[in-house]
Amino acid sequence: MSPSTGIETEELEHVAAWEREEEFLRSEVPGLLCGRPAVRRIAALAEDVWEIEVEDGRKLVAKQQVFGFLVSGGPLDLLEVEEKVLGILRQDGCPVPRVLGCDRAAQIIYLEHVGDRTLDDVVQEGAGEVPSSYIRQAIVGLQAIDRNFSQHQAELGPLVSEAVGESALQAAWHTARQQAREGLAALHRHLDGETPRRRCDQALEEMGTWLATRSPVLGSSDYNARNLVVDVGCGKLSFIEFAKIGWDWTERR
Repeated sequence: MSPSTGIETEELEHVAAWEREEEFLRSEVPGLLCGRPAVRRIAALAEDVWEIEVEDGRKLVAKQQVFGFLVSGGPLDLLEVEEKVLGILRQDGCPVPRVLGCDRAAQIIYLEHVGDRTLDDVVQEGAGEVPSSYIRQAIVGLQAIDRNFSQHQAELGPLVSEAVGESALQAAWHTARQQAREGLAALHRHLDGETPRRRCDQALEEMGTWLATRSPVLGSSDYNARNLVVDVGCGKLSFIEFAKIGWDWTERR
């Protein structure tokens, strides 16, 4: 029997793809850092995202924009957008990683290593509890990012696609409010009248109206707890993922 009997073709393809990616990163990364240190270790953090450690102990992150090939060279080039946004935010002191370089042919952006855990990891591992220092940093950091996006709106506005523009936001919010009404009605039915329905419905409408009248802010269109990275050693929190930007409300972010 062949040693490979029972091994799925997809598994073999995955191994081959990883070997190609590892070989590529090992050849490219030394040129990004002072002294051209050799790569000691490469670990996959997520699909198309790798943590790279070099022989002198330094770390960096490589992220490939798979969909970037579709828009490469255009006005919404994912590498161009992320490099530009991070450069502006970093220069203004916002808690984001520094861009170390870009390989446009491979659609890879190399970033400063800012931690091994995400805020989501911390929450899950802490049974829902989050250190108050992280909460403060998240709020202060988001406020700083909002301010800087507003200050550079003329420069960054052209990088927004129609799908996440201001008009699209208002249209999507109308649909979201209707879904919220339906969800609340279903919850009332599930609880079989144990909630003050009229007060809950009124509160939902007030919140929806209040938010809709707020001015939306330019910022990342991909916001969740996995896009906040924590350096547990020093307790610092950093925001990542700025390849796509759009309009939304700070309160919803």
